[in-house]
Amino acid sequence: MSKRQNILFWFFSAILCLALFLTYQRFDFTKNLNSSKVTKIITLVPSVQEMVSSIDGEKLIIGVSNHSVWPESIKKVEKIAGFSGVDYERLSKLSPDIVFDSGMIKEASKKLEKIGIKYVELKENSVDDILNSIKIIGNEIGLKNNAERKIKEIKSIISKFKKNPKKNEKMLIVVGCSDELKNLYIAGKNNLFDELITLSGYNNGYEGEILYPCLSAENLVNINADVVVILNEKEKISNKEKEEIIKPWMKLPINASKNGRIHILNGNGVFIPGPRFVQTLEKLSSY
Repeated sequence: MSKRQNILFWFFSAILCLALFLTYQRFDFTKNLNSSKVTKIITLVPSVQEMVSSIDGEKLIIGVSNHSVWPESIKKVEKIAGFSGVDYERLSKLSPDIVFDSGMIKEASKKLEKIGIKYVELKENSVDDILNSIKIIGNEIGLKNNAERKIKEIKSIISKFKKNPKKNEKMLIVVGCSDELKNLYIAGKNNLFDELITLSGYNNGYEGEILYPCLSAENLVNINADVVVILNEKEKISNKEKEEIIKPWMKLPINASKNGRIHILNGNGVFIPGPRFVQTLEKLSSY
């Protein structure tokens, strides 16, 4: 073989190897889009549906909860579940490959098992729960790489907050209120909101062990929070509405009212323990 032929041989060999490599990469990427046999998914709660949507699995969803609202396109998907329970007849007719839930609907596992539909229960009570649930979903529906990317993205955001100095102030997150301040529910201990308070640099003003305790105005005065955050699921709240919500709080002799640090955090994702919790975290940290 002449020198020229030798050069050409190695040149075309290199081109062939490159072509094979690119073909493999392309095949692997396509496989990641949905490498499992799952083509039809039903989610029974909004949090789990948002996890699926966050890793580009929304196109596989054929049934959701009445309360699934994000992204906007999910509102067009057939409603299968809600506070009143699950419509198992409609669910069965849709013939999903898999049903995801968070354990909110107690009887779902047994009923779906009876009709031969795969049921996967996911956890959502902490940041780690949510990340692990995203991982499980990715593995189940053939979007493992997408799930890994989403988990990495969320961890990157969280790491920035962990580096921030602690504020050494007390925060209360209000999750429900009626009769002005007579029956007021706040985020207690060992739940996602408690973790977000810590990640945002604050201390939870509530020091008990109840998940979501009901407090009185007297309890609030004793806690004397530096920051109060009132959650509201409305997408838009007028200034007048905000004033009415905050008005009773201004009568309390606590640091938050004295220093004008009573905030309303609103949006259709504030109560949903899904991947959008990072937006809530960013807001809490800014107060």
